[in-house]
Amino acid sequence: MKKIMSFMIAVILTLTVSVTAFAAEGLATPDSADSELQIKKDANEYFYGGKQELGNIKITLYGALSDGSLVLNVDRYDAGSLTVSYTHAVGDYYYSYTDGQEAYIYKDHTFYFIEDAYNSGLINDDTLKELAECSKKYLENPIDIDYYFVFMPKIGERGLDIYLEEEIKYDANEYFYGGKQQLGNIKITLYGTLSDGSLVLNVDRYDAGSLTVSYTHAVGDYYYSYTDGQEAYIYKDHTFYFIEDAYNSGLINDDTLKELAECSKKYLENPIDIDYYFVFMPKTDEPTSQPD
Repeated sequence: MKKIMSFMIAVILTLTVSVTAFAAEGLATPDSADSELQIKKDANEYFYGGKQELGNIKITLYGALSDGSLVLNVDRYDAGSLTVSYTHAVGDYYYSYTDGQEAYIYKDHTFYFIEDAYNSGLINDDTLKELAECSKKYLENPIDIDYYFVFMPKIGERGLDIYLEEEIKYDANEYFYGGKQQLGNIKITLYGTLSDGSLVLNVDRYDAGSLTVSYTHAVGDYYYSYTDGQEAYIYKDHTFYFIEDAYNSGLINDDTLKELAECSKKYLENPIDIDYYFVFMPKTDEPTSQPD
């Protein structure tokens, strides 16, 4: 959990660095001040049964959806201390926030927590995509840097769940560097997943080779080709295994090699990054150091 929270904070800092916040007592929207007053009145009724002073309720707008609904925070007088963080899985996305910074969808004078709105069918996958766009846009230019809205796809650009990717980076840092490397210098590329749940991946390290030297190894009835810095590893139980070593030690068998060849074929048909390739093929085929 600590690693997940650290990653969430890192995401926030990355997205908000060099951004100059500006004071915004009112709602940062073309709507009139009456709109903010109405939202405060609705919030007072919804959260307090009409018994709170409106001056104790602050509204921060995170964005607007295509149907006119607003995505906003209601910073209440009795809100949390911002010391407890949460991450929820909502469809194919992660939503992270701290106490008092929950985002609500405001529609027809009512406030809906995002997860509840999705589970109840009020919003759908298209709405989640809009929410992710709202989050990205808000974090690039926040109304208040103390208020953040982090809503992002579960799967990152390298084909991995973003929190799993961060976990792998921690493990890679320990395995390859003894915990002394910056995680930002470690890039993970997923080549595929085996039937036992193990991952086939590349750990592109800060000190990797120059990609000028190519190698081809015979592994069982297969050839495995790669260049410096693009070695594929089997990642299992927080440990990295070079394919040839894993096979020679008995950790994987001929059935696994067949799976690896299928992973290679599938990846090369639709690579995440054309600069990263995984070539693992039967010896009956002509070995090559890179795909066509």
